[in-house]
Amino acid sequence: KGLYKVYTYDLATGKKKRIFRKGYRTDEKVDYSYPLLAWHPSGNVAAMMLEHKGLIYLYFYDFETRKWQNQNLFSFQKILDFSYSPDGRYFVMSAVQRGQSDIYVYNIAANSAEPVTQDVYNDLNPRFLAKSNRIIFSSNRPDDTIRFTRENLRSYDGLENNDLFIYERGSGSKVLNRVTKTRLANEIQPMSYSPGYFTFLSDANGVYNRYAARFDSAVAYVDTTVHYRYFTQTFPLTNYPRNILSQDISFTGRKTSELIFEDNKYHIYTGEVPLGK
Repeated sequence: KGLYKVYTYDLATGKKKRIFRKGYRTDEKVDYSYPLLAWHPSGNVAAMMLEHKGLIYLYFYDFETRKWQNQNLFSFQKILDFSYSPDGRYFVMSAVQRGQSDIYVYNIAANSAEPVTQDVYNDLNPRFLAKSNRIIFSSNRPDDTIRFTRENLRSYDGLENNDLFIYERGSGSKVLNRVTKTRLANEIQPMSYSPGYFTFLSDANGVYNRYAARFDSAVAYVDTTVHYRYFTQTFPLTNYPRNILSQDISFTGRKTSELIFEDNKYHIYTGEVPLGK
């Protein structure tokens, strides 16, 4: 009802500690999409985004000094999701400008944002793949080309399901690598899982469960150069009778976490990432 708190939970000791509290209990409509949280790759800093009096604030909590620092985040109407890059110098964000959601790479030190997509499609849940400059995200775009034209505006009906795409940052290409293409299912919340694999949530069986996938390539044909075709091998990891609302994976810590609503309560479960071959 307008009052929110942020806790940390130590898996080794089982102790929970409150590190943030803000807001007041009111009878007005509450925006439950904030606060957003992200861990620095070192595990020593937590980042948080929230909205207060119409402004977006970016907070950093240092676990050594136990102090918060904050700054304004301008030029965006709303932040939908964000996470750190593998080196901890950037955020990749799904953010709203001019009423449309796009992917941005935010330079933390320079306080500046670089657009990745600028079109009418919904681009959500971006994550850097481990040890790379590749960004994987979920989108309802019908093809793999980044563009913004009046023809797109007239023909786009917004009824496409969410598929997964990979953007090669620094390549300069406007063509994305399509990871999935499913007409009757949605793939959301992709992220690194174990070396060579990534994971995502899919409602292919009517309920959002966790899947793992490997993005691979093979030689398609050879002329003056070698041409490759890309494909994705997927397999289910869970088969729950109810939706996984949210998931997170610690690539270095080999831990999984998931949020499930059961018996009128939200439950957080953790597990182990199995060792790869």
